[in-house]
Amino acid sequence: MRALVFAICLAGLHLTSLAACIEPPADGRERDLAISRITSLPEAHALIKSSPIPVIFQPGQAPEPHGSKCYWSIAIYEDHKTHLHALHFFLVESPKGELLAQDPTTGEFISIERWRESRLRRGLSPNQLQGLPAASTPSH
Repeated sequence: MRALVFAICLAGLHLTSLAACIEPPADGRERDLAISRITSLPEAHALIKSSPIPVIFQPGQAPEPHGSKCYWSIAIYEDHKTHLHALHFFLVESPKGELLAQDPTTGEFISIERWRESRLRRGLSPNQLQGLPAASTPSH
């Protein structure tokens, strides 16, 4: 019986924590912090400096559940005049700030450290977001 009560309590805590994902904060501070976590990445700085096409950092409209936590989704796009081209997708935990990046080969969200290691194994420079081989990166 104790195990059942404990399981119900845990389920209630889990649902309570995810309920906070439903209603976005009215002041937008958490969203802005999530965006700044992504725009402050060295990879994002390099992308902004090197891309001949405008880059957009697009947040989701509200935090969303991922596993047992709430995250803001932040997508990075190139803004071609006729369409947007998706480059990368990130999740930023709300409000703590854990950062996950989508692995382009598996679609899985992984830690930023694993994402960077994966990129290095594929021959991409640490400060490059476009996905071109490191040797092709324009220098400015």
